[in-house]
Amino acid sequence: MDQSSLLRAMAREVEAQCRECMAEAGKQAAGIVSQATEKHAGRRAELLEAARQASVRQIAKERGRALADAARREEAFEGTITEEVLVETRMAIDGLAQSEEFTKVLEALLDEALRGLTGPLEVVAPTGKVDNCNRWLRSKGLDDVKVVPDGTMRDGIAVQDPQRSFRLTNTLSSRCAQIKSQIRQICSEKLKSKGN
Repeated sequence: MDQSSLLRAMAREVEAQCRECMAEAGKQAAGIVSQATEKHAGRRAELLEAARQASVRQIAKERGRALADAARREEAFEGTITEEVLVETRMAIDGLAQSEEFTKVLEALLDEALRGLTGPLEVVAPTGKVDNCNRWLRSKGLDDVKVVPDGTMRDGIAVQDPQRSFRLTNTLSSRCAQIKSQIRQICSEKLKSKGN
């Protein structure tokens, strides 16, 4: 075999080995690329899931804030409406106390306050209703009960002993004050039922 034939044979052998090396290197490169792609896809999926969870948490937090803000606003609105109802109630009581119809209410308040009381008593009455109280007391045989005018008494009466060791107040505004929490509850329930 001559030298050129040997060189050609060796060149073919080197070429074949190079092709094998290249093929092997290509397979290894493809494997590395495949692994990197899988790893990247996995990491990408992890990052996407983490971003989704963060987004869900943020949305939940913002929703919670919005719900809390809405609840505060609703509570403030209910409070405003309730206060308006209470103001209108006080105005209605004041209007009733200034009307002719108040005489009947005053008589009922007197009857209730004096029921079961004995001994020397005084009735504290609105200044403009002293005569009405005296007439009612005489009609019930309670001539010994003194009526004391009080310019601050607007919508009812008070009963006390002359020494003022006790005082029983029976006014429309005191009755309203006693049921204020019930009025608030009723307003709240009515507002909530209208909202649904």
